[in-house]
Amino acid sequence: MRIVRNVKDVVDFFTVGILVVSIYMLMLFLNQNIVISDLEKVWDREKTTVTDSIHRYTTDRSPISGPRRMVHSVSCARIIEGDKSEIQKAKIITHNSNSISDLEYVNLTRNCADFKMLQGFENRLYNNLEKTFPIAFTILMYETVEQTVRLIRSIYSPFNVYCIHVDDSSAPFVKQGMTSFAKCFNNVFMVSKPINVIYNHFSRLQAEFNCMADVMKRNRHWKYLINLPNTEFPLKTNLEIIKILSIYNGSNDIEGITVPNQMMGHRISHSYVLKNGHVVKTNRTKSKPPHKIQIVKGSAYGVFSRALVQYAMKDKRAIGLIEWSKDIASPDEYFWATLNHNPHLKAPGHYKGKPDKKPWLAAYAAWGGRDPCRGKFRNGVCVFGVGDLNELVQRKELFANKFLLSFQPLAYECMEEWINNKTYSTLPFETFYYRQLPFIQK
Repeated sequence: MRIVRNVKDVVDFFTVGILVVSIYMLMLFLNQNIVISDLEKVWDREKTTVTDSIHRYTTDRSPISGPRRMVHSVSCARIIEGDKSEIQKAKIITHNSNSISDLEYVNLTRNCADFKMLQGFENRLYNNLEKTFPIAFTILMYETVEQTVRLIRSIYSPFNVYCIHVDDSSAPFVKQGMTSFAKCFNNVFMVSKPINVIYNHFSRLQAEFNCMADVMKRNRHWKYLINLPNTEFPLKTNLEIIKILSIYNGSNDIEGITVPNQMMGHRISHSYVLKNGHVVKTNRTKSKPPHKIQIVKGSAYGVFSRALVQYAMKDKRAIGLIEWSKDIASPDEYFWATLNHNPHLKAPGHYKGKPDKKPWLAAYAAWGGRDPCRGKFRNGVCVFGVGDLNELVQRKELFANKFLLSFQPLAYECMEEWINNKTYSTLPFETFYYRQLPFIQK
C-alpha cells in the first residue's frame, strides 16, 4: 500500500508541477501579447506622427546619410541583378498604400525644416564640382505631386535650380500641393506664367519657354538646362551628370532625325488649328521655314547649354523659327532638333555632322515594336516595371522615361535605393565612353 501511495504522490507531484509550468507559460504568453499589443499601439501613434511629418513611403527615408537598404519588402539588389523569383515577388506587390495625396503636401510642408530633413533633401555633403557646376531643370507636370517631389529629390542639389510648370488645367489640389512644396526651397519655384498645355499644340513648347525665361532670371550661374516630364527618373547621380556635362564642354545633346519615314511629314506639311481643345489639320499648305532652315525631327527633351537657351530666346533666326512653328503639330519635337542640326544658324553647341548618326543620351525610352519592355506599353512607350531595372542601370543615358507610381511601385522605389547608394559610393565614375562621343566640342 505504501508503494502505491508513493507512486500516487509522485504522480500528484508531477501533475501539480505540470499545472504550475502551464500556468507560468500561459502568463508569459498573455504578457507577451499585452506587450505586443502595447507596442502596436505605440507603433500606430508613431506612424501617425511620422505620417504628419511626411516619413510615409515604404522606402526608408530616415534622415541618415550614406548607402543603405531602403526597401524592405523585397531585395532591390536581387531585382537589379535580374533574379526572376524576386522580380516575380515584387510584381505581386502592386499596391502603393503609403502614397501621399496631392493636398496632403500642404500640411506636410508647414514645417519646411522638418520636411526637408525627413525627406532626405539635407542629409549629404556636396562635391566641389557640384558647387561650381549648377544645372537648371524644368519639369512639366499635370498630376501626381508625389512623383514630382521624388524626382526632384533624386537629382537635388542646393546649387541647382528647378522650375516646375503645373498645367493650368490641373486640379487645384495639384497646384496647392506643388506650390507648398516649392515654398520650402530657395532654388525650387513654380513657373511665373503657367498655361494650359494641349497635346500636340504649341502650348507645350511655350510652357518650356516660360520656365526657361524664369530660370534665366532666377540664376545666372547654371551651365546646362535639362527639361523633364515628371515621369522620368535619373540613371546617373547629380555628380555623374555634372561630370558628363563638363565633358560636353558647351555641346548640346539633342536628338536629330531626317529619315523621311520617321519625320512624320504630315505634321509640318500643313497648318494646324486648335478646335474644341484638339489640334486639327487644315487644307492650308505650310510655307517654307525662314532663313533656309531644313526641318529636323527629334525629341521634345534634351540637354541644352545655357548659350543655346539664350540664343533661342533672342536670336532673330530662332525667333523666326518659333513663329513658323506655331501652327504645326508637335512643334516641341521639331524646334530644338532643327535649331541644333542646321549648322548655318550657328546655334551655340550645335552639331555639324549627320543628325541621324549622332548618339542621343539625354533620355532613354523603350518604344513598342523596337525595344524590350517588361512593364507595359502606354501610348506606344514602355512604362518600366521591376523586370526592366537590370537593363536600365547599365544604360549610358542620363534619364529614363517613363515610370508611374501607380504601376509596379517597387520599380520606382528600387531605383530610388539604387540612385541613393550610387550617390554615396566612393567608386570612380568611368567617363571614357562620354569622352569619345562625336558631338562634344574639344
